[in-house]
Amino acid sequence: MLRETLAEVLYMKPADVGIDTAFVDLGMDSVMGVEWLPMIEQRLGVALGPTKIYEYPTIRDLAGHVLAQSPAPAAATAPAPGSVDAWLQAIYDGKADPADAQEWLDTAAVDAQGAGHGD
Repeated sequence: MLRETLAEVLYMKPADVGIDTAFVDLGMDSVMGVEWLPMIEQRLGVALGPTKIYEYPTIRDLAGHVLAQSPAPAAATAPAPGSVDAWLQAIYDGKADPADAQEWLDTAAVDAQGAGHGD
């Protein structure tokens, strides 16, 4: 998304915007930054100040910053232990983090063991 919107602001093709090329080397100036940063803020729901294009001078650098600023998905949106299909659907829908899969599997295994003891 960063590459596509920056290409739009610079009147370039996204493929011509290198993720490790400094914004100034792509021809970006402060006026273009003032146009581009609000696009990012609106689409990704993050707050960026006007100096971020200088503090994070490449797409790769800015993407790392934006990712760190993005609100984390709420744990409550992940499915409760049970159906593997429900878990996979939640990952597909972006409601669960694949990195949390092991914790989910561990919880599901404990629940399955408890269910087999005739409680």
